[in-house]
Amino acid sequence: MNSFFNLPANFFNKKNKYLVVASLFGLGYFKYYPKIVTAFVVTLLAIIFGYFGNSLIVFLSALLIILSFFLVEQITKPSSLKFFVIDVATGQSLAIVIFPHNIPLMFLSFFIFSALTYFKPPFIINLIHASFKPNTAIIMDDIIIGFASLILSSLLAILI
Repeated sequence: MNSFFNLPANFFNKKNKYLVVASLFGLGYFKYYPKIVTAFVVTLLAIIFGYFGNSLIVFLSALLIILSFFLVEQITKPSSLKFFVIDVATGQSLAIVIFPHNIPLMFLSFFIFSALTYFKPPFIINLIHASFKPNTAIIMDDIIIGFASLILSSLLAILI
């Protein structure tokens, strides 16, 4: 059977509670491009939550940042970190935080963030990994890419 998800049979047990959240309830186990799928889902959720005001998106972004730093320290198996996508959700939420009611700009920011995430510039990654502890660097690269996407999206919005 060909499935879009590669979830282990015992995924939702108590032993995996940190990994369940860190993979955003299984999005990290998506078979094809889980990071881009995660960024897309975050964008769609931000569109929905944007109707409740920008402060909710800012609050959720801050919550994702705190959860990311907490969860990366809880997951000790390096093999489990490949399913860790909450850092992508954090970066994408930062990339769209100032566009709560502008859906085209949110999707522009999604495309920029996805491109930067997929084709991470090596000099930035090397600088981040040299500057931070390994677990912190996992999150910081997506946070920096989120801010870069925010800046590029804002500049393109001004120019267009």
